[in-house]
Amino acid sequence: MTDTALTLGQLNTLFRSLTMTMLGFNPAVPAENKKVRIAWPKGGAPAWNIDDDMVSLRVFEEDDPYNRQRETQETRIEDYTLNQATNYTRVNAVMFVLYGPNSYDYAQRIRDQIFIESNRNVLARSNIYLIPEIVSPRRIPENFNGEWWERTDLTMHFNEKVVRNLTISTIDIVPLTVTLEDGTEVNTTIQ
Repeated sequence: MTDTALTLGQLNTLFRSLTMTMLGFNPAVPAENKKVRIAWPKGGAPAWNIDDDMVSLRVFEEDDPYNRQRETQETRIEDYTLNQATNYTRVNAVMFVLYGPNSYDYAQRIRDQIFIESNRNVLARSNIYLIPEIVSPRRIPENFNGEWWERTDLTMHFNEKVVRNLTISTIDIVPLTVTLEDGTEVNTTIQ
């Protein structure tokens, strides 16, 4: 049986693609493809100018009481094999750090667009569901090289249904010999 949890790379790809869609960017256009980035890329990334609009995504798991609960269910696969499925909900945070003159408007657009059914369906196909309590975007101008760069931060939380499967070998019958106090042996089996 297959696990359902997404890797961090898959989460990054999913949210980057969805962000491009919500902002109306075309990934086939090089100038637009660079406008949504994953934070801390391995090879670094070229800088942008003060008047460029750019989104940096940070996807990470939140420590939440809800994601500490586990439910385990065992089902027989074959005579001596069980599948142990552990189900839980992982709480993921996506932090959008937006720069540029349109950063606040883009943050508002992302916040509005995430509620559109087609965008929610993209997430649902990957077992990811929006927690609809979204804090308003925060405008946080950033001083860099003596200039104030427009910056807006927006964070959203999502529940991800996770299933981890483990195959377990079982013993069907165990022969058992019990020796009584008088020395008599009783042979039996335990199933």
